Amino acid sequence: MAKLKMTEAEEADLLKDLNKIMEMIDHIQEVDVRGVEPLRHMADRHDVTRPDIVEKPLDQEIALKNGPDTKTPFYRVPNVLAGSKKKMNS
Repeated sequence: MAKLKMTEAEEADLLKDLNKIMEMIDHIQEVDVRGVEPLRHMADRHDVTRPDIVEKPLDQEIALKNGPDTKTPFYRVPNVLAGSKKKMNS
């Protein structure tokens, strides 16, 4: 279905690798996991979150004062698109 083109040697190597993978899966399925809890996290730690508290939003004028180059209501930044020669307009 993927329409892969490969030589007979490549196909034989791929078949050998896939058969090894299937053997590993069969081997893993032999393990008795009765009574083992499913793993939910790789570590015993869990994300610590804080409750969301609705607060008064930062005033736009105050926020814009932090920027070196602004044109209300935006921050102005240099053009970062590759190959673009267009400069910022005042």
